[in-house]
Amino acid sequence: MHKFEGKYAIATGGTDGLTKESVIRMAREGLSGAIIAGRNEERGIKAAEEIKNLTGCECYYVQTDVSKPEDIVNLFKVAKSKIPTIHILVNGAGVCPSMPIETIDAQEWDRVMNINLRSMHLCILEALKFMKPQKYGKIINVSSAAGRIGGTESSIAYSASKGGMITATKCYAKAYGVYNINVNGICPGAIKTNMITDFTYTNAPESLIKQIIPLGRLGKVEDCSGVISFLASNDSDYITGCSIDINGGVFMN
Repeated sequence: MHKFEGKYAIATGGTDGLTKESVIRMAREGLSGAIIAGRNEERGIKAAEEIKNLTGCECYYVQTDVSKPEDIVNLFKVAKSKIPTIHILVNGAGVCPSMPIETIDAQEWDRVMNINLRSMHLCILEALKFMKPQKYGKIINVSSAAGRIGGTESSIAYSASKGGMITATKCYAKAYGVYNINVNGICPGAIKTNMITDFTYTNAPESLIKQIIPLGRLGKVEDCSGVISFLASNDSDYITGCSIDINGGVFMN
């Protein structure tokens, strides 16, 4: 299957977890080139090599701290020198600190918002420079079930940032549909990645997981990568402003 033949993608947070798996999925489906961004250089270089070795897709790593606007500008500058254009943007960078509400000061609140929410906006602004002139683009924002229903008491900043992503996704979709740019998102629940170690039921016994999650298991990164691949493809051409829930039935919209 080569539904992404001739297409190029950029993914923040693409060095690990469900976002990396999504790049692998698209690369296996014919993606011509990809840029992955993250802070950890060793992990990023390894991830880019893994993607290329597994799929044959040209994949480049750009060291990026998305909390720094200048790093985001540099990311897209480097991307322009490596790939012809950008058809697909996956905003997958994020942090989920576990802290009691009353210990979250202005600095920590801003840190979470800058990484999870502001970086999405700044990346979209840069991607639009490619997508608007070519009248084509697929933007996928990785939000969370916590943005729908609230997370734990210790993840208030994370939950607020992810709720903001869901709402902002609708705004971008309304603004840029005229340019044939689709903007959608996903809202994963408890997926087996490094980020979910803060959730209280991550290490819960199977019997409790089955009580909490109707499908009776934690999610896998593959449960998300297929949805991201769908939203990044032409199969989703008439879908925009939508954030798809991937949570095993914990929240049903």
